[in-house]
Amino acid sequence: MSTFEIRDEEIDVEKIMEKIRENIRKRKKEKSYSEIQDLLKEKGFEPTSTGPGRGELIHSLHAANMTWDVQIRQPILSYRRYVGRFLVKVRRLLQREIRWTVDPIINRQEYFNASVVRSLNALVEWMETQQRMQRQMSEDLSMLTAEQPKDSSTRVKVDLLSFEEKFRGSSNEVKRKLSSYLDYFKGCRDVLDIGCGRGEFLELLKENGIGGRGIDIDEKMVQFCTNKGLDVFLADALSYLKSLEDQTLDGIFSAQVIEHLASSEVIELVELCYKKTKPGGRFVAETINPLSMAIFTRSLYLDPAHVKPIHPETMRFLLESSGFKDVRFTFSSSSLENEKLKAVDVGLARDEIDAQLVKILNENFEKLNLLLYGYQDYAVIARRP
Repeated sequence: MSTFEIRDEEIDVEKIMEKIRENIRKRKKEKSYSEIQDLLKEKGFEPTSTGPGRGELIHSLHAANMTWDVQIRQPILSYRRYVGRFLVKVRRLLQREIRWTVDPIINRQEYFNASVVRSLNALVEWMETQQRMQRQMSEDLSMLTAEQPKDSSTRVKVDLLSFEEKFRGSSNEVKRKLSSYLDYFKGCRDVLDIGCGRGEFLELLKENGIGGRGIDIDEKMVQFCTNKGLDVFLADALSYLKSLEDQTLDGIFSAQVIEHLASSEVIELVELCYKKTKPGGRFVAETINPLSMAIFTRSLYLDPAHVKPIHPETMRFLLESSGFKDVRFTFSSSSLENEKLKAVDVGLARDEIDAQLVKILNENFEKLNLLLYGYQDYAVIARRP
C-alpha cells in the first residue's frame, strides 16, 4: 500500500508507547538527553557564591548565549532488529502530532529567549564601556590633580625679581600701567595687594595717600619691598585672608596673580575676598586675557608658574555668586599692532562691487585681529554691597 497504516488488530499501541517511555527513561539515565545539563556543568557555567557580581553575570550570559535556542532536533533512530523500522515510523508520526501543538509555544519561547539574550549582551557591553570611561576619567583626574599645585611649597621656583625685570618691564613701566586702577581705591585706608611683587601698586597707593599692605609668597620679593619701606608680609593669599577678621579691608587688588592658581583656589579666593571686604569696598584683579589667542603663544606659557587663564565671564559668575555687585571689565596691553592683519585700501577697488567686497574683507580682518591679536590683559572690577 502507498501509505503507512496502523491496524489495531496487528499493533498494540499501548505496548509500543510503554516501550518508547522505557527507552526514554533509559536514555535519560544514560544522559543521552541531557545536553543542556551537561553544558551547564562545564567549567565557567557554575554559579558563584559571591553574589551577583560581574563575574557571575558574565558566566550567566555565556550560558544564555549557548542555550537560548530551544529548538533541539534529535534524529529518530532505532536499533531493534525486527520492529525498528516500525518504531521509527511511529515515533515520527507522534513527533509530527506533538510538534503541531508544541511548536508555536517553542517558537514564542525561542523568540523571547533571543530577545532577552540580545538585551543582556547589549547591557553588558554598555556596562563595560561605562567602566572603561570611568577608568579613563579617573586616570585623567589623577593626572590633573597631580599637576595642580597644592600649596606655595610646591609651586615653581624661579628668581622672580630677575624674571619680572626681563619679561614684565621696569618698575616705572608697571607703575604707569597700574596707575589706572587708583581711582577705585580713593579714600581707602587699608587696601590689600595680593601678590604685590616688587611693590609697584603699593608705591602708587602710598604716593596718593591711600593706606595699603601687601603679601607675596616669594621671600626675595618681600625683602625687596621691605627695603623700600613698604608694609609687606610673606604669606599666600588664602592663608592670609583666613587669618583676618571679616569686613576688615577697604579694598583688595591683585595683578597677574589668579592665573597662577588652580580653579578651586580661585573660587575660594573670591569667596574669602567677599567676606574680608567692607561694604562698599572694591575688588580689582588684573590677569591675562584668554579672549585673545596671542596669549597662548606669549604670556601664558612664558611664565612656568602659570596654571591656566580665567575667562572673564567665569570671573563674573564667581564674583556675582559670592555676592559682589556691579561687575565690569577693562581691557589693556594691546601691543601687537605690527602683527595685525592689514586692511585693504578701498581706493584699489575698480567698481562698486569690488568696493563692497573690500569692505567685507576688512571687517573680517578686524574680527580676526581682535581674536588673534586683541587685548592681552583684562581687569575685573566688582563692589561689595
